[in-house]
Amino acid sequence: IHLVINELKKRGHKVLLASAGEFSGIDTIKIKNVEKWPYFLRKIYLKKQFAKIIKKYSIDLITPQDSTTTPAAVLAAKQCGIASVVHMRDLWFACPRSSCLKPDYSECTHCSLKNLISCAKWQRLPIDLYKWHNTKKIWKLINKAEEKIVVSNAVKDKLAACGIKNNINVVHGARNYRDFQNIKGVKAFKAKYKLKPVVVTFIGSFFYTKGILQVLKFMPDILRNNKNVSLMLVGDGPLYGAVKGIIKNEGIGKQVVLTGRLPFDKMPLCYAASDILLAPHLWTEPLGATIIEASAAGKASLISEKGGPSDFKGRFDYILPPEDTKLWGKTVSYLINHPSERKRIGIKARKSTQEMSVEPYMNRLEQIY
Repeated sequence: IHLVINELKKRGHKVLLASAGEFSGIDTIKIKNVEKWPYFLRKIYLKKQFAKIIKKYSIDLITPQDSTTTPAAVLAAKQCGIASVVHMRDLWFACPRSSCLKPDYSECTHCSLKNLISCAKWQRLPIDLYKWHNTKKIWKLINKAEEKIVVSNAVKDKLAACGIKNNINVVHGARNYRDFQNIKGVKAFKAKYKLKPVVVTFIGSFFYTKGILQVLKFMPDILRNNKNVSLMLVGDGPLYGAVKGIIKNEGIGKQVVLTGRLPFDKMPLCYAASDILLAPHLWTEPLGATIIEASAAGKASLISEKGGPSDFKGRFDYILPPEDTKLWGKTVSYLINHPSERKRIGIKARKSTQEMSVEPYMNRLEQIY
């Protein structure tokens, strides 16, 4: 949000943010937090507020960013005769939980009554049915927005499965590439965490779907055979205890570093200290930040072929099936022992993903707006 708004202002556009949250340094019009309100009251209140803002400030374009604001924003835009551009970064339009995942981690094309009955706990079934009923009703409304912006073809395909096919633009996320280059303090960072000369890194929530347990299927043998290698695990989550247990049982504690969650301003240091990045997610992920940030840092990455990252086949040399842990292990071992290959694919990734740096990304957004 900060990046887009500040860049639009630099280009001479007037930008206002209507939000229940606090955003320092941004002109914000405060509205009530309605996330827990019933859907019909939420829509009535927000539509009224957005229409007032559009008229008072002579707004030319409204760009809702989430499931809460999208229905009301599109309706207010139609009422006031202006355009709306909907941003979609996850799967909220296809599933009450924004994932299309069942409890057994199998995936749905989109939610349905049959799927809800088979996957929702009985205590949650009424609320999930209510959410699904209201989400499905806005498919036609979303289709009426002048433009839709999605972060990957995986999200575009989900929209199409819901009958939303008009004016969909794939615009991958962005980072300021300069923030991930020429980083100072790397030596101190590595010393702080007692990292070995070669660092293999996983960054993400410790959820099954992120592939953290996949990493711990192939990395123990690699660590035992390469005493000059550290495995750095950045993040936390429900599987944190299980991860610690596996590390202990495998006897690899001296080569594994658990940093917990790191603040965003420390992430460039984390990437700079790493040699190989792992993103073995098991579900149709819209587009993880790791792929963008690793590219910005010019680091070698091994990425799951599922979901958004499949858009980058040909730009990354190692996009792998997440279930094939033997292949992951073999590839990691090869890269550990071939630093020139790590350097080559890191440079290739940075050069081939320049549209995700700020200038090209903003050019594309401005073109759509």
